[in-house]
Amino acid sequence: MNNFLLYIDPGTGSMLFSILIGAAATLFFVAKAAWIKLKILLSGKKDGSGVVDASYKTYVIYNEGNQYWNVFKPVTDEFEKRKIPLMYYTSSKTDPIFDQKYEFVTSEYIGEGNTAFAKLNMLSAGFVLMTTPGLQVYQLKRSKSVKHYSHVLHMPNDATTYRLFGLDYFDSVLLTGDYQKDDIRTLEKNRGINSKDLITVGCSYLDVLSEKINSIPAEENHVFTVLVSPSWGEVGVL
Repeated sequence: MNNFLLYIDPGTGSMLFSILIGAAATLFFVAKAAWIKLKILLSGKKDGSGVVDASYKTYVIYNEGNQYWNVFKPVTDEFEKRKIPLMYYTSSKTDPIFDQKYEFVTSEYIGEGNTAFAKLNMLSAGFVLMTTPGLQVYQLKRSKSVKHYSHVLHMPNDATTYRLFGLDYFDSVLLTGDYQKDDIRTLEKNRGINSKDLITVGCSYLDVLSEKINSIPAEENHVFTVLVSPSWGEVGVL
């Protein structure tokens, strides 16, 4: 009798597990979307936008983690101020959005990783804003039912420091400053891809940090200040 030993290294096992989870999540959202479309077709109803799709959202934000809340808060505040409906999807159960008392901004936790991507890949929307790069490169794909994808930069440095093709498949990029345009245009020309809309909006989270600074009470007998500024949350602190 022959004995066989099957061994899968941790990296391969993790990849296979990720594929299975992604496939299961995709099948779930495909079935859900098909069921919604079937009900819409049978009822013959349209939503307020005139689109035969009950899941259609005019404006959508996707936040992949709490570290980007400072980027999106000025945006969600402005939507609320202008009374414009906004759908805010997040991959964080503790996203500060859930503590806000918004009336026109709706928030929903959609899971992490492939679970979130499966939902986003089948999104039906007019405009989707995110800080997540790599659209149409790996698991995060362009949905055929989304009219416009926009990436908002959350850094005051070079816009081309992302990994390869990080910004290539977006319809527009919201820039921190005009100085970021030339490098993006150079990449577009060298790669032979369509030119994106490049709009300078500034660095939104600096407004949030400015409010925090102004709220710090003055100290008596102040000697000096030590500024700790990690580049990537607590994991970036030496």
